[in-house]
Amino acid sequence: MNNMQNERRYKRYAVDFMDMKGNMVFASSVKIMDISISGVSLQADRRLNIGSEYTLNIIHEAKRLTVKAVVVWSSLHEKIKDARGYAIQIYAAGLRFVDITDGKKEEIVRFVKVRTPDILKETDLNQSDGLRLHLRVPLKNQEEAVLRCQDSYTIKKLSLGGMLIASDCPLELEDQVPMEISIDEEKQIKFLGRVASCFLIENTKPEIYELGIEFLGMTDKDRQILNEFIRLLERKEAGSASR
Repeated sequence: MNNMQNERRYKRYAVDFMDMKGNMVFASSVKIMDISISGVSLQADRRLNIGSEYTLNIIHEAKRLTVKAVVVWSSLHEKIKDARGYAIQIYAAGLRFVDITDGKKEEIVRFVKVRTPDILKETDLNQSDGLRLHLRVPLKNQEEAVLRCQDSYTIKKLSLGGMLIASDCPLELEDQVPMEISIDEEKQIKFLGRVASCFLIENTKPEIYELGIEFLGMTDKDRQILNEFIRLLERKEAGSASR
């Protein structure tokens, strides 16, 4: 069922006045430019928000390094065209590792030393002054590093079949992304969201996108919570119309 069919089947209710929020989790392939025990710099096909926390998985010769990191700087690096001729913006960002235990630090040291045995010394990697080592450690291909991130969005319209949201994260049409809606502190709805539309809202800085999302893969329990909330919206609308 496409989004237009959903719009005809399900009535959409404006909820932007309620300041309803949600979260979506997705993974992006990135290219690592350099790495040290304190963090990485990388290139990605989406803007990473300063202050946001991400989980980074780097795979090298069957070895996996998983670390949490916070974005400390981010900027547009270049614009390229894909195979279809569409413009793609490539962003550069610097991330600082967080929640690094002694064990995780040793894991990072081993990971970096294996990749650059002739360049790094153990004393260089374990400097106590916290200085970042700007060491270029290229990956064989972009798919070897995956950035898992959670971004929030604001819900503008809601129906039994989908929703219209505002987000600073553009998504590709037909993408299917794990998402959730916070009804209140105790009630959350989790589902798989299919991207039916994505438009840039004009004159927004930073850029904000309006996305049409179709609900997929929702459990019976989550569907019941959604049904109850939609009935509440129906009653509120009916009450407003009768006054």
